[in-house]
Amino acid sequence: VNELPKSFGRNQMIKVPEQIQRDLEDVMSSFKAPIRYAFAYGSGVFQQKGYTNEDKPLLDFVFAVSHPSHWHAINMQQHPDHYSLPMRLLGSNAVAWMQEKGLGAEVWFNVDVEINGKSLKYGVISVDALCRDLLDWETLYISGRTQKPVKILHDDARVRLANQVNLASALRAALLLLPEEFTEIELFEEIAGLSYRGDFRMRVGENPHKVRNIVAAQLPAFRSLYGGLIKSFWKSVHTIGEDFTPTEAYPFVEEMGGIRLMRQNLAPAVRGHTASRLPIGLREKVLGHYERKWNLEGALLRQRDQKAHDAEREEGGAQRIDLESSKMWERIVADPEFRQVMDKSLAQIVARPTFNQSLKGILSAGPIKSLRYVGPKLRKKW
Repeated sequence: VNELPKSFGRNQMIKVPEQIQRDLEDVMSSFKAPIRYAFAYGSGVFQQKGYTNEDKPLLDFVFAVSHPSHWHAINMQQHPDHYSLPMRLLGSNAVAWMQEKGLGAEVWFNVDVEINGKSLKYGVISVDALCRDLLDWETLYISGRTQKPVKILHDDARVRLANQVNLASALRAALLLLPEEFTEIELFEEIAGLSYRGDFRMRVGENPHKVRNIVAAQLPAFRSLYGGLIKSFWKSVHTIGEDFTPTEAYPFVEEMGGIRLMRQNLAPAVRGHTASRLPIGLREKVLGHYERKWNLEGALLRQRDQKAHDAEREEGGAQRIDLESSKMWERIVADPEFRQVMDKSLAQIVARPTFNQSLKGILSAGPIKSLRYVGPKLRKKW
């Protein structure tokens, strides 16, 4: 994908205050190694409730690069102090191997870094790995971050297209987890919380109200990110009114145009179609649960054989009724345990990569930097 229409994915282009924009660009300009796609995120870029001006949170970045080994070789020469001593001694090839083949989610983080007087951490991921996670939800480690507002600093058409698919997938998953009627706040909190299911850090180091605080402070950005997509899902969900009652979290609700009240279509055919279009990483885990619950393994094998036979006989053979057909998905979404299965499946995707990535972080940062990074989070928690 070399070019996309200029208007495609413009919902992803979230604005930030001019001073923050200058700070982010100042950091970006300090890297000589080539970066294909970059974004900044978190409480240092977007305001979050629960943080004061004295907290001065880190600036968080993710850089997507074409060739991690080449990138780390250039960056290690320019910024050797960003890497722990063991990794400097092992060299850029070892860093790239640990990033892509080691523990976690194919990301390498350099933490507790200072550039031009600004404290930050940055993650490095290959463009290929990033796009796989955006499209398939292999780990939800980076795709989960871009389901929330981020500030894109260096755009790439391939990533923008993949992330638009990711945003639509997040909306589908959230709708399947919500009841018939809900507010836009509940929708955005469901979306923001998708990648925190199964994340051990939510029990150990993170603010327990993190999801609620993210949405409360960034509602206009969430509206910008998902408003157009919600309208395109008109067969599934629509707005039925506004609530202008002020609350502690949303005291200026009238100036915001009210909190939108929404209703979704719970018809099995509609929900089944929505579920059948979930990313393959989540879809396979949901299907695996129902294979076991309904003892479908033998039937699956027969249907796969029938698929091959039908495809040989006629062009439309691939349209057979099998486990992923509309009727089977209608049966799945009608199951009383379906929402719990979705929750469990999301947690299974998130849990291991998140835990392993944290272990890798100790190696990438070293024990002293790791403690300096984790300490403020623990103080915030406790």
